[in-house]
Amino acid sequence: METERVRGCLLGLAVGDALGAPYEGGNRPEHWCRRMEPDGRWPRQAGSITDDTLEAIAVAESLITCRGFSGPDLALRLLAGFRAHPEYYGPTSTRVFSLLETGVNPETAARLVHEERDASRTNGPVMRGPPIGIVYAGR
Repeated sequence: METERVRGCLLGLAVGDALGAPYEGGNRPEHWCRRMEPDGRWPRQAGSITDDTLEAIAVAESLITCRGFSGPDLALRLLAGFRAHPEYYGPTSTRVFSLLETGVNPETAARLVHEERDASRTNGPVMRGPPIGIVYAGR
């Protein structure tokens, strides 16, 4: 795939994430629709990205570095993003990363949290998808 298209896809993801961040998990006051303001549900500067962009970047870096999927490498990169910006992450991801930090393997941590939260579903996997589509396009 052309380098410019890859950059455009990832840049579009980050811009969309930053524009949507004030709406995440809360009400949508009318004034947010007219101008970008800080905070929203989570305290951050206007235009800041969220865990969605951090995790998409981690997926892209892992796929490129490992020349394909590596669960252990991806888990380490996702955990590094969490450690750098824990304030960006919601309760489901925070719980998974807390388990990883105690030595629980990623598959077990994901299953345990899924069961603890009564099979809750988040949009995290969707947000991490674009780098996968880029790497595996046409296969």
